[in-house]
Amino acid sequence: MFGKLNPHIVKETVISGLVALLIYYVSVSFLPFIIFAYPVPFVLMGVKRGYEYSGIAQLLAFAGVYILDGLSGGVLMAGLGILVAFPMIYALRRGYTAFQSIATVTVICLVAVMGLSFLVSNFKGVDILSNLETSVRVAIDEQVNVIKQLNIDISIEEFKSYMESGVDMMLALLPSLLFILSMVVAMLNYYASTGLLRRIGFGIIDVPKFRNFRLPKDILRGSLLMIIGVFVLDWFGFGFTTELSLNLTLVFSFLFLMQGLAVTVYLLGIRFKSATVFLFVVLSLLLNFRLIYVVIGALDTALDFRNRLGRNRNE
Repeated sequence: MFGKLNPHIVKETVISGLVALLIYYVSVSFLPFIIFAYPVPFVLMGVKRGYEYSGIAQLLAFAGVYILDGLSGGVLMAGLGILVAFPMIYALRRGYTAFQSIATVTVICLVAVMGLSFLVSNFKGVDILSNLETSVRVAIDEQVNVIKQLNIDISIEEFKSYMESGVDMMLALLPSLLFILSMVVAMLNYYASTGLLRRIGFGIIDVPKFRNFRLPKDILRGSLLMIIGVFVLDWFGFGFTTELSLNLTLVFSFLFLMQGLAVTVYLLGIRFKSATVFLFVVLSLLLNFRLIYVVIGALDTALDFRNRLGRNRNE
């Protein structure tokens, strides 16, 4: 499988494992959000040298995480590495497009997490959702007790009711939140991995700019059909239609948001510098203009503003 060991490849493998371990250490110390970059070194190793060397690098990183944080931390990071790195390596080595690669990793992560939850619930007798709900409600009760002790001038019952409503909403939206998280992780790892691969000589890797991000053309039709399907199910008295409609709304809103952002970046990039465009987009998101981007994205799937603008400029 490995053939004759090459000292240079062995060195690369060890470095990949150490870089992943460093990413983990930095994330748990002071930059939590970079934890999503943990699989990137394994993807680079796998695309360059093969699955086996990526696996060895993951084992080295697992050993390091185990020493730092114990078995639970090691297993959690091993899961992240396996679910993201191996499908991404497969997609990139097969020459998949950006959308195909991201979709592959997203689906595999989502199915694996939900499947694992099902197995744990059925074979171990552990109800993950109930345990999660109980833990959150205990945390709410603790916060209520703190507020009572501090004599803060707010209605305790209203505060508790508000927090419990938020918990119920979070649990109802858990499937769509898992989908969105899986897709964000897939996108970050795809763009980081392909950007680095191009820098080290893998120029054939597809690294499209975000402004060219496009959803499939029939996604608007598909979203409408799904919404109609929910209404039909509700008419026949099918349970959980409220939760289903909420999850579909969140998923499609996120997808159209991404498309709307891409269109905005494209159009503003014609007249303004990249830094100005980036600042505008960040500020508009912070000012809660997300619904506008969702509308723009939905309209763009039907009207294709970028293609129309390109034709007009060429005429």
